[in-house]
Amino acid sequence: MSTTVKALLVCFVFGCSSEVTSKMPVELHTMSNVDTTGINGITLYLYGTDCNAGPKCQDLLTMAMHPRGGMLAPYSETTAMPGQYVHIDTSNLGSSCAILYVEAYATVVFPGKVIAAGCSDVTLPNSSPVVIDMISTTDGDGDGWIGQFNFPDNTHKQGPDCNDGDANIYPGAAEPECTGDHNCDGMASCSRECQSNADCANKPANAHCCAFAPTWACIACGGSMCAESSECGTAHCCDHTTSMCTANTTHNQCNCSTTTECSVLGPAQCCVSNQNTSGQLVPGTCGDVDYWLNTHPQQGFFTEWCRCESSAQCDNLFPSLSSQICCVSLRMVCDAPRAGENCI
Repeated sequence: MSTTVKALLVCFVFGCSSEVTSKMPVELHTMSNVDTTGINGITLYLYGTDCNAGPKCQDLLTMAMHPRGGMLAPYSETTAMPGQYVHIDTSNLGSSCAILYVEAYATVVFPGKVIAAGCSDVTLPNSSPVVIDMISTTDGDGDGWIGQFNFPDNTHKQGPDCNDGDANIYPGAAEPECTGDHNCDGMASCSRECQSNADCANKPANAHCCAFAPTWACIACGGSMCAESSECGTAHCCDHTTSMCTANTTHNQCNCSTTTECSVLGPAQCCVSNQNTSGQLVPGTCGDVDYWLNTHPQQGFFTEWCRCESSAQCDNLFPSLSSQICCVSLRMVCDAPRAGENCI
């Protein structure tokens, strides 16, 4: 355990004058699962919050909220080095409750790989010592956004980084059009009318085929053309390249709008959703989950890449995660339900 991290004391200053009138010491304790090697900077984030209905530390550490925006607008950010004394002025906080959230970085300031994090709900004014237990965090891509909180009891919670293997994906990141969810809001920004034939499934006047580049617009399909594999009967593959019904082979990319259409190709097949960001899986086509995992062991397969019509499909595709994910409403993909979402 690092004694320099333990020795960090932070004094809160109350009152409007420049004279220090009251101090509240804050001590950072590293928990048993924290390796303090490599900590080069600490940032303390202080937020005023409603005492009754406002967010609490639990929301930051267990509900994947992110501290730099969203529901929390920071009142102040204070940087410190391990062992350094700093003062935080709360005279204009305007709240009798606050959240003090702390991150320890491999760099002097954010952004930098997050090594540990901790949080404390504070009632103001308060001169009693505040002890913050710093827990281990996983920041696999080193972008300064936590992919996973690791608790001393060996439990884990999703952090605010929705893809901890890509430093270009994090809350608030730039999101190139139609490339998937880069800013972790659960949606991909896309102004195109269609990205695949599946996006045209419910268009009137037989406009069920996507023209793809450069117009990306739904157009009328020719008499021998198809938009989804369900139109192809026993052939059961609407070839993605030609939009023509063809026999199933291992070389086809089959167009689909539902995972049900893909199930005849094998139990691990799902209809790829527009949330996929791999660049190698095509939204609106059937994809083999097992094949992808076997051929891309370092990349992983995100469950929300699979469209679904029922939670049973998600259970069949990802049996080891059946207690954690379901077919979520609105997005209709296999994922852990977010606030306001239901399992279907």
